[in-house]
Amino acid sequence: MATPSPLPPTLSPSSSSSPSPSPSPSTPPSPASSSTNPPPSHTTFSLLKSHNDIDPKTVLLLLIAYVVFVTVFNLLSIGSITYSVFQGFYGRPVKLISAVKSSFTSFFPLLATLVSSNSIVFLILLILGLASFSLTRVIELIVPGLEVSYASTYFQAVE
Repeated sequence: MATPSPLPPTLSPSSSSSPSPSPSPSTPPSPASSSTNPPPSHTTFSLLKSHNDIDPKTVLLLLIAYVVFVTVFNLLSIGSITYSVFQGFYGRPVKLISAVKSSFTSFFPLLATLVSSNSIVFLILLILGLASFSLTRVIELIVPGLEVSYASTYFQAVE
């Protein structure tokens, strides 16, 4: 009893030994394509490359709106979850209305905390960046003939 082959008839092992598929008789082979490379078997389509006429201002406004939306609802959820956990920790029942009200009352303190903590992180990174820039300049001054090439691949950003 013969077992059926898992490959379709056109891709059977005996037909894969041929050097290349023969072109159809209705279309002549193009001179630019080589006979060893078969044509692609699928159509390439990208949503990112198909719409080049999108206005960059629109993209920027949508991005800003998305960030504001996510930030606001993140802070509201943090306030509500913190209130609910605090109430549950002491064995009190958690009511939905009081949890939503507490998220609105804690929104501005959480927003102030977010802004201040991000400002501190930004200032630390700014100080470290200026220190590293100053250090490279000092090293260039101390060591004669040393020149740091900023066109090197080690200074390129990842795209």
